[in-house]
Amino acid sequence: MVHQRKSSRRSSHGRLLCRRTGHGLDETGWVECCRRPVLAVSTTGVNGGFVLIEADDPGIHSSQGEQDNRHFAELAKVPILEPIDSQSAYDLMACAFEISEQFDTPIMLRSTTRISHSKSIVAVKDSRTVSTRKIGFSLNMQRWVMLPVNARVRHVAMEDRMQKLAVYAETFPFNQLNRATAAWASSPPASRINMPAKFSRRPRF
Repeated sequence: MVHQRKSSRRSSHGRLLCRRTGHGLDETGWVECCRRPVLAVSTTGVNGGFVLIEADDPGIHSSQGEQDNRHFAELAKVPILEPIDSQSAYDLMACAFEISEQFDTPIMLRSTTRISHSKSIVAVKDSRTVSTRKIGFSLNMQRWVMLPVNARVRHVAMEDRMQKLAVYAETFPFNQLNRATAAWASSPPASRINMPAKFSRRPRF
């Protein structure tokens, strides 16, 4: 079963070079199965948008461990988005594809057990603006074949991409710091993301 999953992730590499694609992993361990292809595609870049959706399990409610795949995103040098509820998950999915295509990078959308098991009313957009850019695969050995001589050149492009993403993150509309309450202002950064961020915005009595 694991080998089938690996083959699926590797074959998806070719598909994402031609069009938008999203892959969902229902357990944290499956990220390990596609580790090498994701590391490779982070170096090559993508031709179409590529979003990797995964769900971590803080507290070990339904998996074998508390693997935190934010560390994997840092290793792979790919951006990561973290929704705090159903609405932001819906909105961030669209943002993820836009960022992926704009910066030529795979991107991770990180959910958690509580986010994935929650439900709420979501405001759905009736229409979206989609790029009309024609996407197709073109044979480019220097870009797509990661021999050391090619990978060294692509590594420079990858580092440059990370610098551009850092600048972009400063004005990303979903990056908000809410200092409405003293408790929020003094809380550690880890509590300001994902589900804890949602809890911290609830009225206190």
